[in-house]
Amino acid sequence: MNARRIVLVLLAFAVGSLCAWLLKTNLAPDAELATADKAGARSSESSERPTTPTTAPDVQPADVAEPEETRAPAIDPPTATGRIVIRGRVYDALNGEPWFGATIEARYRGGESFMDTESDEAGLYRLEIDGAPARLDLAAFVEERAALLVSDIATDGGKSELVIDFALPGAFAVAGRVLDARTKQPIAGAELKVFADGEAFEEGWNDGFSDDKGRFHIDELEDLPRNGLHLVVLAEEYQPAHLANLAVPAGADTLTLDVLLEEPRVLRGRVVAADGGAPIADARVETSSRIDEFAEAGEEARTAEDGSFELPLGDLPPADALLYVQAKSFATQRLDGLAKFADGTEIRLARPSTLAGRVLDGATRKALAEVEVRIEPRGMPASVAIEYADTTPTDDDGRFAVQLESVPLGAVRVFVSADGFALLERDVTLPLDTPLELALERSLLVTGRVTRTSDGEPVRGARIRALPGRDHQVELPSALTGKDGEYELELALSAAREATWVLEYQGRRHALEPLTLADDAPPALERNLALDLPAPRGVRVEKPTRTPPDDRDK
Repeated sequence: MNARRIVLVLLAFAVGSLCAWLLKTNLAPDAELATADKAGARSSESSERPTTPTTAPDVQPADVAEPEETRAPAIDPPTATGRIVIRGRVYDALNGEPWFGATIEARYRGGESFMDTESDEAGLYRLEIDGAPARLDLAAFVEERAALLVSDIATDGGKSELVIDFALPGAFAVAGRVLDARTKQPIAGAELKVFADGEAFEEGWNDGFSDDKGRFHIDELEDLPRNGLHLVVLAEEYQPAHLANLAVPAGADTLTLDVLLEEPRVLRGRVVAADGGAPIADARVETSSRIDEFAEAGEEARTAEDGSFELPLGDLPPADALLYVQAKSFATQRLDGLAKFADGTEIRLARPSTLAGRVLDGATRKALAEVEVRIEPRGMPASVAIEYADTTPTDDDGRFAVQLESVPLGAVRVFVSADGFALLERDVTLPLDTPLELALERSLLVTGRVTRTSDGEPVRGARIRALPGRDHQVELPSALTGKDGEYELELALSAAREATWVLEYQGRRHALEPLTLADDAPPALERNLALDLPAPRGVRVEKPTRTPPDDRDK
């Protein structure tokens, strides 16, 4: 087993930041303020100090931790709910002193960052969000302390202001033993890596090795949050292990757990037809991963005349592994949960389903010919989804029918694209007997230039974002201005009309006027924006840390 290859793959995984924050917390009313030796985050409407703390739930260290299945969290569409202010205080959990220069970052729930700010000399911060997403995540981090996350914050509860304080904890450690899952004997020389999701933590990888008694202790973890942690364990002659959603227990400075490693796995099974049970020879059996960066680390085999196969699991953690089975004249099948795959498992392939439908101009109801219809499976890495997708054009009457051998049965997404129309996406579940009617909407191309009212200079690095109204439950595009302040984005006409338009720049969100568009609006619109924006920031220097204002002047 090439353990080094999986290390490189995992490095890409951390940088890609493809998992979302995995730990959710709830706003608990009437809780007491957190003490100085505990990490906490607080939320209330009080203007002086918070009365509703938000804290990470206790996670007790398990005696033996086995890898569990991990799934990427669903990403909520950033539906606009209005204007809200989030403010609070950042302080040292060890002594209660305010923390100067901490970064507080607002993110779409499970998605990208859209705003950030820094705490002042008193440890205070303030975020003013126009068109706030219905739910968001908030993170606070500094260079000398472990980060703190508050996930799944509701902004649509009728409040115009939330107060969330951050008590930044000290460094922590991850410790325990690496054991053989069958014999429970210690494994020496295993390599362990601790990391967390998110761009803010992409450099926060920490390594350690188990000693001759299987023990490991990775300490001084200052650059990672205390929750939402990942632990990857690699050892020669063993299957890699990936443990996700780990958290340091409240009030503790060490997460202690034992990790069980399995011997190299070989999948043994048999592929047969669902209608009659006849063996299927020369079927393609392939392992992959639900995590994109692991997708290329799988193995492939072909079934024998009796439909049997043997396939090494390869450099894949069993908890993340997937199995795809594909044969001519049959629908592709996907199996999850390979950690519990039993020898002799019989995989029954069904006949392929046919997806049919018609593509129309939504305004005129005329058929659209030669339009590309693409069907992709959901819930798999992008690099794998491309391989198991099907594409077909519409005929002169706008109709299409495609027999889906490559696309696995289950949840799929249908994409329809045509010049002059907004991309249409429709989620369906296969098999589907009813033909689809897919009405495309005319698109609107919005272009323009952003300038600063004070000097007329172009604004570079501002993001123009359209937040969907309640009738559009998909994320709309955004555009970043270039060096000349110019931007360009394309979206459906109705979405452009109903959207809440905002501009994000240097940690502030500015509301823009809505677009007034007639039904016969032209396909392109120029929208130049002159706003009272701050001057561009200079080169960012290393932030001071907790130095009182009086001392900084000496």
